[in-house]
Amino acid sequence: MTAQDQGAGQQQLPQDVFQLIVGAMCVDNCCDFDATEDDLQEALPHIQELIASGYFAGDLKAQADDLDGDIWMAAAGEYSEAERHFAGDLEAYRALSDVLNRIFDRPLAGPRSEA
Repeated sequence: MTAQDQGAGQQQLPQDVFQLIVGAMCVDNCCDFDATEDDLQEALPHIQELIASGYFAGDLKAQADDLDGDIWMAAAGEYSEAERHFAGDLEAYRALSDVLNRIFDRPLAGPRSEA
């Protein structure tokens, strides 16, 4: 049984997926990003399409910790690698990636200091 099979009955909320992706971007780049409500609203239909195609199924917390999982591929995957990963709904991934790239261009501050 695959992870997608295990999570097939569990409906993910696109807002939760968006927050985890932005959080992974912050971790990967050691800075905070200014993700706005407009960004969220623009990203939601694309995330919903990806969910409908079987992505982001199952335990989102586990995905957020898995560098090969859907969350990290969307947030920080090398573009051609991410395109292969999301080949099942490439247009939705590309549209989401456009939103994420605009967020990436608006960091709130410089790198985080290690406490």
